[in-house]
Amino acid sequence: MQEKFGQIDAIDAAKIIARHRPGWDPPGIVAALAKVRYDLDIAQALTAALRAAADPAATTPAALAWDKYRAAPVAPTVLTIERCPQHGSRLTSLGHCPACRSEILAGQRPRQAMCKQYDPEAERAEA
Repeated sequence: MQEKFGQIDAIDAAKIIARHRPGWDPPGIVAALAKVRYDLDIAQALTAALRAAADPAATTPAALAWDKYRAAPVAPTVLTIERCPQHGSRLTSLGHCPACRSEILAGQRPRQAMCKQYDPEAERAEA
């Protein structure tokens, strides 16, 4: 679960925002951030605050609490790691298993057996 945006976060964010918006005083920024709904997680609240601070149309820190700067929550990205069925190695960005590639270069595995179950003994028995 994501950590919620709180008072200490508002104070820390105010320091960053004040550097980018020198005309906004930190106590005013903290007061505006206190109006941000506390059901937002830290990433959502900071993203909205930074969007507001970057908008030239936002002339006062009160804009930090405006809903128009909030983005819809983004679902976390699930990273899947493909592995070689023979060796269990992670595949490279080219889709190759380093161990399979080494065996192919050494002549111990046919090229068409890249990242596939391969039993050289079974292949010899069939021949």
